[in-house]
Formats: sequence, C-alpha cells, structure tokens
Amino acid sequence: INDQGVLKPHHIEALLLKIRSEIGNDNHHTGTYLIIKAMVEKPIIHPELHSMMVIIRDLLVRHPHVNIQDTCRTIYISFLLNYPFDIKSFRDHVNFLLSNLNYTFESGRNSLLETLKSLVRRVPSEVFSQSSEQIYVSLVVALSNEESSEIRNLLGQVIKELLERVDKSYLKSLYSLTFKW
Repeated sequence: INDQGVLKPHHIEALLLKIRSEIGNDNHHTGTYLIIKAMVEKPIIHPELHSMMVIIRDLLVRHPHVNIQDTCRTIYISFLLNYPFDIKSFRDHVNFLLSNLNYTFESGRNSLLETLKSLVRRVPSEVFSQSSEQIYVSLVVALSNEESSEIRNLLGQVIKELLERVDKSYLKSLYSLTFKW
C-alpha cells in the first residue's frame, strides 16, 4: 500500500487470486463477496477481475442458494454498469444471459431475468438498442416455452421494459418481427 492508502498492482493481483480461490467456499462467502463488490464499485481495473466476473456470472444463475444468486447478480450488474465495454463485449455478456433462458432451475432463470431487467432499465438505450432484436426474439421464444407462471410474468416485464427503452428506429424493427409471426 502506498502513502495514499492505495493498493499497488501486485497487491491487487494477489488479493484477486486469493478471493477467486474462495468464491466457491460457502463458509467464507459473505466476506468474499463484500470484497468483490467493493472492488467492482471502486472500480479497480485488472484483467483478473474480468475473469472473476465470469465465475460470478455463472453463480448468479447456477448457485443453489438464492441469497448467493442475489449477491452475485448485484455484483455483476455493478460490474457491467461501472466498467468500460465495447459493444462486442457487452453483447457477449448479454449472450450468456440469453443462452441460459431455458436453465433447468427456476431460481436461475429468475435471477438472470432480474439481471436482464435491471440492465434494460439502467444501460444507456443506445447501447442496449443495438442488441435489442436478439434480446427480443430470445425473450419471446422463452416466453412461449416457459411453464412457470412466475417466470412468464417476469419475461413479460423484461419484454415490456425493452420495448419502452429501445430507440424508435429499433422499435420499428421489433414490431416488424412481431407482425411476421
């Protein structure tokens, strides 16, 4: 730590590596996730943090405990909102969420839909609009295949948010797709 109380890059890397090894340990989850959240909110720019977010992203869908899913969702959304991304990277993150719309367990589908809903609300519409067609089609297909009324309701909410936030030029394209069905 330097005189201003800032961690040096090699200390950040060591801390991230230690935290990464603790992510799957349910005995230390509270402290581990609090440190990750603080690092994301700071934001600390380090390649290891990006690779750690892949683990966090998986856990927000696949962890068996809803409270861990919620914590991971909060961290992941904060990461996506606070870190600079090009449109391709953003699409990669969205693609992960869309590819899990048919995840086996309802709690995982719920968590990823809450993530998508939050992103639709908070990411600038010009960024989100560029992926709107893919998102819209994926959500509509998931809606038609979903058995859970709770998840169908949440899918409807995300579709509604998307249609309200998307740029008008993209909205016309989405309506056109709908009328073709």
